[in-house]
Amino acid sequence: QTHVLIVVGLCCLPGIFSFTVPLPVPHLLSASRSRSCSAGLKSSGLRPPVSGPLTGFRSASLVRRQSSTSASGIVAKLPQDETEEARKNRAKAVQEASKSWKYTYDYNIKVPFLERMDGEIPSTETPSREWGVLAALALVRFLVSLLWISGNLGGLETRLRILLTLYFNFVRKLLFLSLKALVTLKPFLVVTELPEIIEGVFTEDIMKLRPEAVDNFKFFGLFDLEQYQAQRAKELGDDEAFCRKRVQGPNPMTLQPCTSETLSKLKMPAETKAAAKGRVLYCVDYGVVEKFGESLDVVSGLVKFSMGPVALFAAGGNTLEVLGIQPTKDMDMVTPKDGDKWTLAKTVFNSVDGDYHEGFVHLGETHLVMESVMVALHRTLPDAHPLYKLMHPHFEGTATINDQADSGLISSGGIVDQLVSQPIEKLNIDIGEHVLQTIKGDFSFPARLKNRKMDSVEFEFPYKEDGELIWDATLNWVRDYLSIFYGENGEKIAGDYELQNFIKEVSSTEGGKVLWMENYDNSLETLAGFLAAVIFTGSAQHAAVNFPQYSYMTFTPSFPLGMYAKPGLSADLVDFLPPIGKGLLQALVGALLGGVYYTKLGEYKDSWFKEGEVKDALGRFQAALRVAEDKIKARNEHRAVAYTTLLPSKIPQSINI
Repeated sequence: QTHVLIVVGLCCLPGIFSFTVPLPVPHLLSASRSRSCSAGLKSSGLRPPVSGPLTGFRSASLVRRQSSTSASGIVAKLPQDETEEARKNRAKAVQEASKSWKYTYDYNIKVPFLERMDGEIPSTETPSREWGVLAALALVRFLVSLLWISGNLGGLETRLRILLTLYFNFVRKLLFLSLKALVTLKPFLVVTELPEIIEGVFTEDIMKLRPEAVDNFKFFGLFDLEQYQAQRAKELGDDEAFCRKRVQGPNPMTLQPCTSETLSKLKMPAETKAAAKGRVLYCVDYGVVEKFGESLDVVSGLVKFSMGPVALFAAGGNTLEVLGIQPTKDMDMVTPKDGDKWTLAKTVFNSVDGDYHEGFVHLGETHLVMESVMVALHRTLPDAHPLYKLMHPHFEGTATINDQADSGLISSGGIVDQLVSQPIEKLNIDIGEHVLQTIKGDFSFPARLKNRKMDSVEFEFPYKEDGELIWDATLNWVRDYLSIFYGENGEKIAGDYELQNFIKEVSSTEGGKVLWMENYDNSLETLAGFLAAVIFTGSAQHAAVNFPQYSYMTFTPSFPLGMYAKPGLSADLVDFLPPIGKGLLQALVGALLGGVYYTKLGEYKDSWFKEGEVKDALGRFQAALRVAEDKIKARNEHRAVAYTTLLPSKIPQSINI
């Protein structure tokens, strides 16, 4: 282990040192997007799933404002409270900003996206050197662990081949890029040229190498990744752990009371019907996914299969009990008494749940929802507007991350295409429709719980219980903030023409398409609810669906994003699982996206808010978050497994990874 740490540390020192050179850092993180990608990683459009820094560096600034009139040093004012000359200057500033902030609907997913002018995001979103250092450290943390592969990959020959590939291809390229970054004073090369760094890891033979046992996916021997992988491996046969994933795992967003339509298509055995009688039943129905059928993997040439499982649960006291899973519409329900078939059925379900989580719940309902509002904010509001001051920190890093997602993650041949079972072109169409449906109505935390009738349940639901604390604190903060500028009853809202322009832009079918605000009633309560929903989405909601990737999804058998056996449960578990190379790629993405933290909810830069009343309101918000932290910690002492994802201290301010 010491040898590995020294080797990788020496390789990375030049690159990390280059970040300390006090010279302007060029904008390097937005390479021109490529619309055509051929098979294989080198030409697949693979770009780094840009990650934020490690915990402990939360105060660093990700975005360096290029203008000397930074919003950080401006006292917020409504336009009607400004002089005529000041109003003209504000209008000019907005007009200039709108040249860089334009909507487009022509990227991989047909939703409101920021148009990258000449292939780049606006210069005001250029990541700072501090962010670059921390992103590089996050990358090194994962790669050091990956290099120290535990001896679970099969025979000696297999292990030696992979280790030699990692050392001689990966380490050599990392050293070269680090030295290049130092010489050229371009520190982001270590991060932006990640495909070059990892190309040697994902060689063709590794991407096709089939696993011989579940333990083949225990890659890591360092840090806490080994601990999480061991824990997930033990849970494969644990039905209580399977249920917990639905209420405090990566995707707590799909469980809901069973509808008559769902129940009517379940082929329950008599014993299951008896167990369900008289009980409150809950379902997760992925039947719609079955339509995707088969798809050909772009790298390995192997066939991947989509299934449409439906899981049936019943409330049992303070917990959930899983009664059965129907893997496809034509198969009978499998129950906990069916031995190995039951383990396979749970694996099939988790695979589809993982795919749905990544595309719809994580990318769609957080990243892309925030993109719609972010562009409207910059197109219509000047730096000095109170809403800009309130909301801008909650979009920090989002433009950069979403650019990376569109060009590298969800493109044809990109990372998602290589991992999930569904063909990416068809999947992107469904994700786009889902996003537009989400922003058509109220997407606040309580509304979404109510819409799926999960606002009042009899069993333990940590995501809901802890989320309510964060939501209440956020809503009260936004309401207090708006009252300072608009009055207790919002009497100054109607006269704020800049706000009206923002609402018009964000709700327009030719703008943000957030139809929720299409008929805004000029009330303070409606505005507070909408802005609180946006803040919650970019902070707590993203935290809830992003960070469990690290603890749950870095062990591929727990959530295999691709299924490699035909529908039916006659095969062995390893036949369903992806090749070892795919498992490595899934682990890399999960560790980078879910294992790093940047900024902290409620902590703004010291000079961001100038107004005394605002500082007082912010103090109340921060106090409420501290109370929430203590309550969640107390709850965790009595939970079977602690739920730490929504601890305020672990919620970033924005989507920056």
